[in-house]
Amino acid sequence: DYALATQWLERVLQLTPDDLTVRNEFARCLTYAGKPQQAAQLLSEMLNQQPDNPALLLNRLRTNILAGQAELAIADGERLVAIDALNDVYRFYLQVARGETPPTQPEAVISELFDAYAAHYDELMLKTHRVPVPDAVAKMILEWHPLKDADILDLGCGTGLLGAFLGPNKGV
Repeated sequence: DYALATQWLERVLQLTPDDLTVRNEFARCLTYAGKPQQAAQLLSEMLNQQPDNPALLLNRLRTNILAGQAELAIADGERLVAIDALNDVYRFYLQVARGETPPTQPEAVISELFDAYAAHYDELMLKTHRVPVPDAVAKMILEWHPLKDADILDLGCGTGLLGAFLGPNKGV
């Protein structure tokens, strides 16, 4: 909930107004709360203090992509690639800013996306979307193996909800 996060971060910033890490996170939350112009302004202010800070540049690059500010995003992408030409993430976002379609996403981009999503995946699937699949599959397995004497390998997309619905193992 980025809107709520921005409210809390705003309070933290009142206590630590010069903390660049908190300000950067606040800007990121503003972006995803639908206020990318405000986020870009805040990031620009921070970059005036630290013009070659890669975390700030990358955040502003992503913000400008989402805000449709391609020229600004490209400028940040080019600065990042000048700082570290071998960084796959910087090159990927520069391609996106230029309107190109990269052949693949760098592993770091995918990891960041799924790590952020995993924190809320279970709640989203069960409570918001009411997806009954893990529960239904667990019930089927328990009908077939009520003594829980089967070896089961859960290789799927998710966070292990099937195991949670199956309950504790009676075996090893």
